[in-house]
Amino acid sequence: MKKLSVLALLVLLTACFYVRPKDSGPVQKSNLTFGMVKTNIIKGKTTQLEVMQLLGAPNLVTTTDEGAEKWIYQQVSYQASERSAFGEAVFGGIGPPVGGVGGAGWSGKAGESSVGTATLVIDFDAKDVVRDYRMQVSKY
Repeated sequence: MKKLSVLALLVLLTACFYVRPKDSGPVQKSNLTFGMVKTNIIKGKTTQLEVMQLLGAPNLVTTTDEGAEKWIYQQVSYQASERSAFGEAVFGGIGPPVGGVGGAGWSGKAGESSVGTATLVIDFDAKDVVRDYRMQVSKY
């Protein structure tokens, strides 16, 4: 009977335990969005200097045989959120120390996360003006 009472006590204590997830920190906004690119990068008009002022330095720069440059920007973002959860279990006839009907409960945080990627490829002409660009955005 003592073993059963100790077991019931352990169930009650562990049911109240949860681990708090690490804080993912503040979300940092980026200019690398489809709307920002569509609004500010104009084919045949926007220069490398203007792109640099808007988006900063590219992640990768390549040069074509003709001397024109291709800039590649890539951003990966991670977002985490948590929600509260609560549950309860009821046990009957645990024994004299607990009496008649006992109870156990649990509460804690459950989390969801998502990863997003944005890739922008900008082709410049020999005069360092945007010739073309392509952008891909995904979230999973």
